[in-house]
Amino acid sequence: MSTSRKIIWIDDSPTRSSTAEAVGAVFTDVKGRDIAQKVEELLKGPPPSLVILDHILDKTSTKNPVFQKGSTIAEAIKERWPFCPVVGITNVDNLDDIDLRTKHTYDVLFPFYDFRKYIQRIDAIKKGFALVTRTRAKTARKLVQLLRPPVDDLERLVAAL
Repeated sequence: MSTSRKIIWIDDSPTRSSTAEAVGAVFTDVKGRDIAQKVEELLKGPPPSLVILDHILDKTSTKNPVFQKGSTIAEAIKERWPFCPVVGITNVDNLDDIDLRTKHTYDVLFPFYDFRKYIQRIDAIKKGFALVTRTRAKTARKLVQLLRPPVDDLERLVAAL
């Protein structure tokens, strides 16, 4: 599977473009635009190394509720590219206000107000997914071995999976 090396950031808040630039992402501004078309274009292209999605996309031109939540777009991305990490961002004050099932559509969900402190984690997520994708671990043991755990912990970690 060949992957694009770029990070894609989809958001309806154009002021976030400088933050996208800080993580090396290509910013897709969907404010006042048809997000369905942008998502379709994305899914027709090569898989990016990572996608960052705004959780609430209420400033687009679409009235379709499917395209007003980053979580539903995340599901489409995961369906198309299961090995592409999807990071959600939100202005929600308390992440606990978002239901667990919705949060789990993302690989991780970060609050935007202190997003800069997560930039190193974004890079680690991207590299970790790339490593797993290249390795193609077929068993739980092989997947755990990628983590290089202490020998004493290997069996416990495999059993946990």
